[in-house]
Amino acid sequence: MSHGHHIIPLKTLINNIIALVILTVLTVVAAQIDVGSHALHTLVAVIIASAKAYLVAAYFMGLKYDSNENRTIFFS
Repeated sequence: MSHGHHIIPLKTLINNIIALVILTVLTVVAAQIDVGSHALHTLVAVIIASAKAYLVAAYFMGLKYDSNENRTIFFS
């Protein structure tokens, strides 16, 4: 079965870049805050990194528009 390429609108790509920059700034800010627990720092860092990884995989790699099988394989 052949699938055509999905063309992602420029506005969507620009919004994703802006979101990635904001999440990167949030990562730096979160690293500066002293919460007293390394586990909490790690949890916050993993959540932010997971959000950034999702945006890259879903939109820039096109997994949002790919088959469920490919998405399951990638994210597992």
